[in-house]
Amino acid sequence: MITLGRLFGRFAPASVFLDIGPGNGTALAAASYMLPRPRLACIEYNERTIALFREKFGDIFVSQSAQNVFDAFGPEGIHFIYSAHCFEHFTIDELRQMLTCLRTMLAHNGVLALEVPQASIDKLRKLPATVPHLIFFSSRGLKALLKSCGFKVELCVETLGRSKAGNAYVQEQLRETIQGSRRRSRDTSAPSTSVTGSAAGRGW
Repeated sequence: MITLGRLFGRFAPASVFLDIGPGNGTALAAASYMLPRPRLACIEYNERTIALFREKFGDIFVSQSAQNVFDAFGPEGIHFIYSAHCFEHFTIDELRQMLTCLRTMLAHNGVLALEVPQASIDKLRKLPATVPHLIFFSSRGLKALLKSCGFKVELCVETLGRSKAGNAYVQEQLRETIQGSRRRSRDTSAPSTSVTGSAAGRGW
């Protein structure tokens, strides 16, 4: 996902990378190596995890709310927003509020990279889970949600959907999107870029 984000945005040294729901911190660690000396930030609720991140990443900015992140970095102060398997745990109203706030925080031509599961309720009920999924996504619905909150959607693919198209399909979609992006000149008035993935299983 971070590799994809780099295809759609340019990140100068000290660009801010925000991870929403960072889990064990894998994406934060990857960003620290793949982006040029990024300033790391995350939204995390677990106190033990917060302590671990501060020990591991030093001066990382950690908050339990998007509003605190906005207060710290201001409008258009975040250059890369990343979230994997987090947004399905919010209601649609909470998501709209969150995405609107993130859109305000995201720098012009910044990148929002999302990975969300796509699954039917019936299938999900058969799976063991400790945290409920409150919303389910389709590519069409995810794009509509993002656009309604002010994002420009550059790429939205199902990596392992019902069609079971597999990796070849994803690679084809990536090539077409990247080639199209290179042909188009950037509109200076355009909303910030978003790169999204709707995934039923693994991510990119």
